[in-house]
Amino acid sequence: MSFIRKFTAVSTPGLCRSFSVSTPHNATYSCKILVIGGGTAGCAMAAKFTRRLPKDSVIVLEPMKDHYYQPLFTLAGAGIVTLNQSRRLEENVLPKKAKWIQDFAQCIMPDRNKVMTANGHCIDYEYLIVAAGMNNDYDKVPGLYQALEDKTSGVSSIFAAEYCEKTFSDMQKHKEGNAIFTYPDSLIKCPGAPQKIAYLADSYFNKTGVRTKTAIYYNTCLPVIFGVPKYAKELMKVVKRKHINVNYKTVLKEVRPDKKEAVFFNKEKCEDFVMNYSMLHVTPPMLTPDFLRTNASLVDEHGYLEVDKFTLQSPKYPNIYGIGDCINTPNSKTAAAI
Repeated sequence: MSFIRKFTAVSTPGLCRSFSVSTPHNATYSCKILVIGGGTAGCAMAAKFTRRLPKDSVIVLEPMKDHYYQPLFTLAGAGIVTLNQSRRLEENVLPKKAKWIQDFAQCIMPDRNKVMTANGHCIDYEYLIVAAGMNNDYDKVPGLYQALEDKTSGVSSIFAAEYCEKTFSDMQKHKEGNAIFTYPDSLIKCPGAPQKIAYLADSYFNKTGVRTKTAIYYNTCLPVIFGVPKYAKELMKVVKRKHINVNYKTVLKEVRPDKKEAVFFNKEKCEDFVMNYSMLHVTPPMLTPDFLRTNASLVDEHGYLEVDKFTLQSPKYPNIYGIGDCINTPNSKTAAAI
């Protein structure tokens, strides 16, 4: 592919100052390729291009010291594995020939081929790969964050390292009543995961003898159980066999952990209704990081990096590419969709 040949044409990276997380002074860097994000997509791109380029030609901008293999979060939420089994140190998963700057992206200046970081550093790039992923938007649902932080609330989520093991803890505490699983009114990563954890909960409740005293609900904003018809047909057989109640066009609006109540909005009837719960697993609304979402020159109307669906190249800036959950390609936001 021609863009790979362009990326890997050798040039000497010009590093103006050595980076230190603790330095009080702003630093300036330059590189052949800058990758924003050290998740699965970012690591893959860094690994690909460091094979062809000199050391430090590729810079990875990633703030977190821990790298998580997120598909395991579902299994951690069901007590099958531990969260720690999904964790690696970021420095151990990035290629050794890449330079890692442990900082947040603050602003992309595409007309100047620069990225500013939260700590005030400036990175000049020839090519930019945006692999920034998605963030959970807890504030969109009043009461949700407080409920997730409360160990006694019965509210959890497998979509965050901080809360996925709380899901299994809530399963263990559950003895009877409603176990509710939600799918939000937004794009999300791994659209199958909200159902997977419901099925695993069903299995656990059968194993522990509480299933007959439990009503499982799957409340989804969608008009169908899954967006791909051939899979939806089979999944309808699964929920029927497992006696899982499915409420369509239903969006979580508020969580009241003190009362163990969840408020939902029915999009078809345009009305709210309240459900009591013993266990509430929430798939939170999601959105792209602020630095990307607010950059009108790069994103579509929903805040996702606009790219050509075949080349993953920005239509406006030919030296900018995207990959992973933060782009506006029409596939599901999961590596399994590729």
